Amino acid sequence: MSDDELRKETVLIVDDEPMVRDIVARVLETVFARVLVASGGDAAIAHLNERRVDLLVTDLKMPGVSGLDVARAALARGVRTRVIAISGYVTPADEDALAALGVDLLRKPFDVDALLTRVERLLDAP
Repeated sequence: MSDDELRKETVLIVDDEPMVRDIVARVLETVFARVLVASGGDAAIAHLNERRVDLLVTDLKMPGVSGLDVARAALARGVRTRVIAISGYVTPADEDALAALGVDLLRKPFDVDALLTRVERLLDAP
């Protein structure tokens, strides 16, 4: 895909695990013109305060500010931000909270195709 074919949306990836964060960023950089990364919830919220984010991909379980809190902050901005929560461990309460917010859940481990399919589906939805 050439630079002219890259999607114009801005994506923010939040994960406290560097390896996961870097892999997700590399995959999504093949599709998006602008990919931002944050190592935790505080840094993610700072990004959200500085610019418009079209897609947030956030780890659900992080020390400090959780992915659920980051999702709430993104959705409270009043712009249409789509959110994918990624996690290897999800409680029924987490599932309920994500569903109430309209946040998509992608369970770890996931493969590249699953991530790209989910991203495309969310961003192409009306």
